[in-house]
Amino acid sequence: MDHDPSARPISLDDHVPTLASILASRLRRVASRYYLRHFGVGIVEWRIVMCLGVQPGLSAIEICRRTDLDKAAVSRTLIELEGRGWTESTPLNEGGRQKQIWLTAEGRSLYARLGVAIAQRHETLLSTLSPEETRTLVDLMRRLIARADVLEAEQGEAGERDDDMAG
Repeated sequence: MDHDPSARPISLDDHVPTLASILASRLRRVASRYYLRHFGVGIVEWRIVMCLGVQPGLSAIEICRRTDLDKAAVSRTLIELEGRGWTESTPLNEGGRQKQIWLTAEGRSLYARLGVAIAQRHETLLSTLSPEETRTLVDLMRRLIARADVLEAEQGEAGERDDDMAG
């Protein structure tokens, strides 16, 4: 019986989607504990605050696009952030369904404090890499993200998330 080399099982130790998923899970878990303990915010909250700090006046849809977060999670979190006094919104159109979202003064203060912590944690994570390796890693990640976008569009699922795409 002939052995088909293309049928050999993939080693998960070298499987890029698996490695990316493991890294993302570990970073999320560690970051979640840190930001909850030190700032009282979870991952979704800090990502939205950071997004609005960099680009004030985004709509919820634009936040979803920029962060790749789920629409329902963004919607719930925006309500929570407004309730905590960190964001405010103004209607984008007459119907008022779409809104521009802004950080309040208190939200901008949180953004500044988060920014310092994020930069420090980012530097600590990347301290194991040289500056050239870091640039290469970022370039490779951007290329893989762009390729994943193409694959998603080819499958006709643009705008929908499929956790099975990582395989």
